[in-house]
Amino acid sequence: MYVDKPEHSYKSLDEMLDHVEGLLKKLELPYHILRLCGGDMSFTSAICYDFEVWSAAQERWLEVSSVSNFESYQANRLHCRYRHAEDKKIELCHTLNGSALALPRIVAAIIENNRTRRESVYQKYSYHTWFRDARRQDGLVTAPPQQGGASLHEQLI
Repeated sequence: MYVDKPEHSYKSLDEMLDHVEGLLKKLELPYHILRLCGGDMSFTSAICYDFEVWSAAQERWLEVSSVSNFESYQANRLHCRYRHAEDKKIELCHTLNGSALALPRIVAAIIENNRTRRESVYQKYSYHTWFRDARRQDGLVTAPPQQGGASLHEQLI
């Protein structure tokens, strides 16, 4: 959840949309953006956008991210307010929600959309390096210290 002043919330929404779209562009996946109509949104949302990528296996578009502006609805329930610096007036904040990318669907889309004719996966990025070098420590998979190369996260940013 992201909290902002009402006069800045739609600018913040645009920035969130640009961030998710930038990730999908860097991954070079076929995607489209849907602006949901009132009947498809929850009653709490003022505006909602869904990002979908193409699933070749299912032959349909799958939602991988959703970005919404709830305006003052959630802030009212949370009693989340701020005071204007100039006139000391108290006003409700606006809240925004956004998921970056749904990892299982993104991994599936990367595999499905980068298959070769021999059923192997063409790798555009160094995912294999990052995963190959991951080690188990205390039951968790951790990435090794970087030695000159960029991590997967750094490649996408």
